[in-house]
Amino acid sequence: MQLQNLYSLADLEQQFGPVVGSDGAIATTQRDLLGSYYRDLLAETVAIVAHQWANGVRRSAVKGFFLGGPPGVGKTSLARRAAYELCLRFSEAESPSARQVVLALIDGGEIARSRYGESEARIREVFSLAEKGFTEPDQRSIILFDDVESVLMARGSENAKEWHFSQDSVFFHAVDNLDTSRTAVFLTSNRPDLVDEAILDRFLAYAVAAPEPELFVEVAVRAAEAQQFSPEQLAALRARVRAAAEAGKLTSIRDAERLAVREYVESLLGRPSTALIGADRFSGEWGTRAP
Repeated sequence: MQLQNLYSLADLEQQFGPVVGSDGAIATTQRDLLGSYYRDLLAETVAIVAHQWANGVRRSAVKGFFLGGPPGVGKTSLARRAAYELCLRFSEAESPSARQVVLALIDGGEIARSRYGESEARIREVFSLAEKGFTEPDQRSIILFDDVESVLMARGSENAKEWHFSQDSVFFHAVDNLDTSRTAVFLTSNRPDLVDEAILDRFLAYAVAAPEPELFVEVAVRAAEAQQFSPEQLAALRARVRAAAEAGKLTSIRDAERLAVREYVESLLGRPSTALIGADRFSGEWGTRAP
């Protein structure tokens, strides 16, 4: 089995940037997640996994973490940032090819197969690879099942099919036998109500809500910098994003990115854009401008 989405320390550093400091609990990186809830959740999950890895806790009751919440609030980024933190702590710089930490991102496309039993085999193989090491013997790993409801649907759901029962069962057994001294599992879901209760019982669950205003601002500024905004444009964008966030008109990180894009478009057009963002897109008032 060849996994398409494997991320090393170097790969994750490209997303979050190099370490520039520390807040005492976790490192601070150049393009880090902002906001106290994000930082607290990151510190908590990393502390648990780091303790189990450092002390050889092979059969911990804590197998991993379930991050549930609406789309675009940073669930996948949180899991990836936790993987980066663990890479920083447990990858051995003096021996770069050995005992590296790797993040394996698993989505529906990695698992779904048309023939009966093939999807179950894929799930087993993911955990078997984690046990052996995805790319090196004795490798530590974080397995991230993204949008897990697309793979492991609740058995009581009206949309669940017979094969979902089998896939869930295989997943349960694999997680129950997980070597927690070398592997941790993260699950993300936009629809926790569609995820089987027996899965939720096996993980520490966290509700990830809309980010704090400062994270919206930082996301928008990073997007604007890529479009070569002037210092004056960046200052205006910061004020506009903060006002929109505090008014509850931004509901996801992608809303902030879209607001930066719209500012860019308006600067090119020389007039206001009629593009909609955030909650306004779903209000039914398609003739109303977003903030």
